[in-house]
Amino acid sequence: GDLRYSVFGPDSATLGTKAYTDSATLGTKAYIPVWSEFVAMQAIRPLSISAGLDTILARAEWRDRLQTSQVGAFGISQGGETLMLLGGAELNYALLTFDRKRVTLDTRVRAAVGYVPYFGLEILPAFGTDQLGAQGLTLPFLALSGTTDPIAPAGVVRTALDRMAGPRGHVLLD
Repeated sequence: GDLRYSVFGPDSATLGTKAYTDSATLGTKAYIPVWSEFVAMQAIRPLSISAGLDTILARAEWRDRLQTSQVGAFGISQGGETLMLLGGAELNYALLTFDRKRVTLDTRVRAAVGYVPYFGLEILPAFGTDQLGAQGLTLPFLALSGTTDPIAPAGVVRTALDRMAGPRGHVLLD
């Protein structure tokens, strides 16, 4: 019979960094993200989800048991961003100009939940200036944000959610 639910959990790509040593602070190292590698990592994640779904659905022993019209997704931190990109959001790929473009759109994922979803920072939004890359998204999305989270600020998440056209919710956690 049909499976009630199944889990597909891809591993995340590793963020490229360069280590710099500051001799004035007794050899303390600072790790600075390499922008091009960071953007590539962000873009590859939704493509990996789609490829994983393709692989699973190509196999009769899975395809014939899954309810493909009821695929949902859950992502933590950048996993939440991944789900927005999977739903068609446009990714900010330009560090200074915030130019953006769509990575993919996989309509097989019918709803998503992001736990402390990383949608960028005020000074570096994941979906471009004022999160315009989330404009008109119809993927139902529930975000769970921490009220004092400096890495995944709730206000940045709210801005993106407000641009969406589909059902969305935002739960703030103290």
